[in-house]
Amino acid sequence: MSAGAEQKLAGLAATDISIPGTLDTAQSKLCYLTIDVAGAASVDELDDALDLGKLTLLDVLATLDDEGVVQRTADGRYATY
Repeated sequence: MSAGAEQKLAGLAATDISIPGTLDTAQSKLCYLTIDVAGAASVDELDDALDLGKLTLLDVLATLDDEGVVQRTADGRYATY
């Protein structure tokens, strides 16, 4: 995640955060929020930012995609709808 995205995330107030109610795990919420703030993120960028491990991230991203809250872009990154 870029330094600008990290600053944007750090500056959010709790009232500014909107996470879909269908997300029920901390990992899915964290991934969704990180992608939303960054605008889009690759698996490598998410791994660098969140240190969850690529296998975990791929599982979480598949779930987020199945739930219709993120989409994979043409360049292989993930973005929120």
